[in-house]
Amino acid sequence: MKKQQKSNSASLSRKRNAAREKLYTVMTENEHEWQFARKMLKSYESQFIKLWEAYKTDRNYIEDKFFECCNNLHYFIYQERKMDKEFKKIYKPYYDKFQKLNKEYSQLKNQQKKGKKF
Repeated sequence: MKKQQKSNSASLSRKRNAAREKLYTVMTENEHEWQFARKMLKSYESQFIKLWEAYKTDRNYIEDKFFECCNNLHYFIYQERKMDKEFKKIYKPYYDKFQKLNKEYSQLKNQQKKGKKF
């Protein structure tokens, strides 16, 4: 009976240790994303509190801040689209060249495989 309890205890200990290791692995892999999300939450939380407090005293203040935020968002959306187009213009020739070489390489490999069969 004691032998079986020791065996069960050892088995449970191994399972617990494995679960702990898995937990540490997942935590380590996701810590950066979690820290970033937490930082962003704190930032937006503080912005929200300031705006909410101001809204309770002066509703026009909130409207001004909202429109300012919308203008900034519109500007950065426009800038991101513009930069995306410029980036595509820059990398497109290199990408096309790579695709062409990759296709030629694949065709050559297929010809070599066919040549070895016969």
